[in-house]
Amino acid sequence: MRSILALFAVAALGFLIILHKKDAPEATVWETQTRELAKVSHNWTKHPLDTSRFVAKNVAKQRKGNEVP
Repeated sequence: MRSILALFAVAALGFLIILHKKDAPEATVWETQTRELAKVSHNWTKHPLDTSRFVAKNVAKQRKGNEVP
């Protein structure tokens, strides 16, 4: 009887965890950009160039996506 109660408690806890993961918000655009910038080399002389190239690519991508066919 105790093992059935323990099994039920574990199943209920797992169900609650799954429901909570479904309701979790997805990554925002800012978090995604921050992660991509974190991949950039830690060379301080190259970092500004990489950052400006990253921003330029994002702007070009946004402009391309906003075009009216």
